[in-house]
Amino acid sequence: MNKVVLITGGARGIGSAIALELAKHGYDIVINYLTSKQPAKELKEKIESEYHVHCLTICADVSDVDQVNIMVSEIEEKMGGVDILINNAAVDLSNLFHLKNAEEFKRTLDVNVVGAFNCSKRVYKHMLDQEYGRIIRVSLTPINVSESHTLKRRGNDRKNLKGD
Repeated sequence: MNKVVLITGGARGIGSAIALELAKHGYDIVINYLTSKQPAKELKEKIESEYHVHCLTICADVSDVDQVNIMVSEIEEKMGGVDILINNAAVDLSNLFHLKNAEEFKRTLDVNVVGAFNCSKRVYKHMLDQEYGRIIRVSLTPINVSESHTLKRRGNDRKNLKGD
């Protein structure tokens, strides 16, 4: 039986690339998504047709512990459990900090931090019971700083270092 990999936020971007690479190496794949139903469906079809491994798609909000419990229960029922968890789901942090309101910031924490906790906590018992498991956290933080601000800052830093 193949190892089962759950990839949160697995329908697009890095999650999709990870799913394809692991499927190529014989892992069974579970693609978690929240809003990317069509990309998840297309990825599932590609994985099954090109790599001949089992693939399951599940819509669940990882920040909601009840949805995570339902998702992992379905995986356990259909595939035996999660051997490898890749916490990839994330809210885009690309807008500048000073433009975020409290609700956006809380949502970012709920998905990026609490979501990873919810999924990890739910799958670890299976991993302990079988004495095998991996939990991986994918984290990207894009930085949007204008080139002119960066150059101006560098210039000021050099000026201050010289004592001018």
